[in-house]
Amino acid sequence: MAGVFERLQDFATWAAKGKIALPEVAVIPPEQCLPPGSAGANIEKDRDYISISINDLLLAEARNFWNTYSPMVLVNTSFVYDGKRITVPAVIGPNLLSQAGQKLPQGIVLHDTTVAGPYPYRGGSVAISMVLYRVRQKDYAHGLLQLVEGVASAIGASADMGLLSKVGGTLIEGLETFLGLGETEPLAGHRIELSSLKPSGFRTSFSALIAGASGLDIRNLRVVEGRLRVAADDGELRPCDAADYVLYSVTASRTRQDESTLPFYSLYKRALENAARGDDASWEWSHASLMELGQQVVLSPDLTREQARELLKAWQSELVEQHELAKKRRMMSLDAQPGTDERLAEAAAILHLES
Repeated sequence: MAGVFERLQDFATWAAKGKIALPEVAVIPPEQCLPPGSAGANIEKDRDYISISINDLLLAEARNFWNTYSPMVLVNTSFVYDGKRITVPAVIGPNLLSQAGQKLPQGIVLHDTTVAGPYPYRGGSVAISMVLYRVRQKDYAHGLLQLVEGVASAIGASADMGLLSKVGGTLIEGLETFLGLGETEPLAGHRIELSSLKPSGFRTSFSALIAGASGLDIRNLRVVEGRLRVAADDGELRPCDAADYVLYSVTASRTRQDESTLPFYSLYKRALENAARGDDASWEWSHASLMELGQQVVLSPDLTREQARELLKAWQSELVEQHELAKKRRMMSLDAQPGTDERLAEAAAILHLES
C-alpha cells in the first residue's frame, strides 16, 4: 500500500510542476462570500471533518474553429491519515459533465462536485494540487479519459483506502498515458498548503484558479451560493464568463453523514439483526458484535473521537430498543397460542364431528 501512496505523491508533484501559463489564484475574502458564514470558519484539529469541492467550473470557449474541447480538472489532495501522509487523486471530466453539469453553446460548466472528503482533520498541512486542462475531443482520447474517470469515481471522494491501494497504480498509469497523448492542453494550475500553524490559520474558504484573466480585476470577484460572480460598476453581480476558471472550496463539519459506507458498519448491521430476534442467545451474540464494533469505531481513522462516542451511544440505544421490542413480540406470539387444555378440547370436538 505504501508504494501506491508514494507513487500518488510523486505524480501529484509532477502534475503541479507542469509547464503552464501563470494563472491568477484568488482566495475570495469571507466577507465577499454569500450567504454570510459560508467561509472564514476555523477548522479545528481532531474535531472537524474537511471536504474539498469543485463548486464552479467554466471552460469559456468549448469550441475553437473545428476543434471541440471538454474541460478536465485533476485534483490531488494530500493530508495526514491514520498517522501518515497520503495523497488522494480525483479526476473531473466530460463523463461527470453529463451527470452533474450543463452543456452550453459557448461553454461548459460544472457545479458542486466533491473531490475529497469528508476526512477528519488530524493536524499538519493539507496540500491541494489542481490543474485545469482542456481536452480535444477525439475518440481514443475521450474513451481513455472516460476509463480514467471511471476508476477515479470507483474510489470515490471519501476514498476507500483499501480500494485506493489496489487501483491507485492503474489510475496513475492511465493518467500518465492520457496526459502524454498530445490532445490535452494545460490551462492553469497551482499548489497550495493550508495549515492551522500559518498566521492566517486554517479556515473554510473559496478559491478561484483562473486562466487568461487579463482585464479581470480579481478584487471584484464574489461568491454567491457557490457560484463565481463579478461585481460590476453599478453594483450588480454578474456571471464570470470572460475566462476559464475553477472555483473550489474547503468546507468543514462536526459530523459526517456517510457512516454506512465505512468498513465497520457491517458489524452494526449484524448486531442489529441479532438484537431483533428477541431471544437470549441472539442477544448475547449482539452484545459480542457491539463490543467488537466499539473497538473498531474508537480506533477508526475515519471518525473524530466525538462522533465515535455519539455513534456508539446511539447504536447501543437502538440495539436495546430493538431487543426489547422483539421480546414483546415473542411474548405476544406465545400468549396468542392456545393452551394444552384448549388444544385437547379442540381435538376432541373435531373427532366427535368426524365420528
